[in-house]
Amino acid sequence: MQLPPIATTTIGSFPRPSWLATTERSRVIFRLEGGALKEAQDDATSLNMQTQEQIGLDLLTDGEQRRTGFIDHILAAFNGIDLNQQALKKIYRRREQDRLVPRIVGKVKRRGPAIVDDLRFAKAQTKKPVKMAVPGPMTVIDSTLDETHTDEPALAMDIAAALNAELLELQAAGCDVLQIDEPAMTRYHEKVFAYGARALDRCLEGIQTPSFVHLCYGYPGGLSQQHQYEYPELLTELMKTRIGGFAVEFARSNYDPAVLGICK
Repeated sequence: MQLPPIATTTIGSFPRPSWLATTERSRVIFRLEGGALKEAQDDATSLNMQTQEQIGLDLLTDGEQRRTGFIDHILAAFNGIDLNQQALKKIYRRREQDRLVPRIVGKVKRRGPAIVDDLRFAKAQTKKPVKMAVPGPMTVIDSTLDETHTDEPALAMDIAAALNAELLELQAAGCDVLQIDEPAMTRYHEKVFAYGARALDRCLEGIQTPSFVHLCYGYPGGLSQQHQYEYPELLTELMKTRIGGFAVEFARSNYDPAVLGICK
């Protein structure tokens, strides 16, 4: 795979067409079922990737048209997580709020592929490089309710092992770039130092494919209050891991991109 020195890409997800899905309280609800849904998701993915090519992106994604969210689609392939009987959890996004989240009810272990077939379909749509993304261990923990009372660092390592199995299979299937989405890292730097960086490293065991970690402070237009944490200390710590690069948000955080000078 060859990319230009300054390659154009996106974080990964694109809006779904109205004929494919609607949104209720931030949850994606598909309008079709069964074979008709798969056909519609295929069409939406193809159209989305054509759009990316037309606007000249160098590194494409499948637009995550099959996903109800960037986390649940992956967790559906893991044992030990109940996506159906969800529970309320107080979480922080743009503000603190109660949200229904999946429950961790047993040892987390990958049951089978989550997005490997998604990758194969995407690769068949283009001759350009394709990137696929999975949520990182800290973000999975932040977006679920642990009912097993497992030690949090140990839980993170179980999740990392499950994600590593998925990433290894994506690598074997020809994925050009792998991305781990870890927005939770910007909210809990102390956890990054305690176990998050180590869990990220576990995700990448055996990975030779170029890899990025995505970090962000949320969407523009949210509350003006900023987290007390800053990118520099986070990037410095993550530079010690196997990660190959960073996909970092600057619109919400209002950081000067010069901060990336740390990443040398």
